[in-house]
Amino acid sequence: MQINWKMITHLATTKEHSLLYRADYKGKGVQREIHTPVREHCKERFGKPKEYFFIDGDKREFKTEEELLKVLESEG
Repeated sequence: MQINWKMITHLATTKEHSLLYRADYKGKGVQREIHTPVREHCKERFGKPKEYFFIDGDKREFKTEEELLKVLESEG
């Protein structure tokens, strides 16, 4: 299965770029966040992005979309 993400907002600051995506997956709200550090004085302007995934009403944090999907599928 695949989640159809929709970008909701983005924020660019001098130290970080952030993207927020939302989706509905089998009746559950899910969120994806991508945070990328900005390097001011480096040849490569951006650092390695970090992704985080969440299920609405659930305190757990998932590091990959595969982890998120595995939990969503196991919960029915």
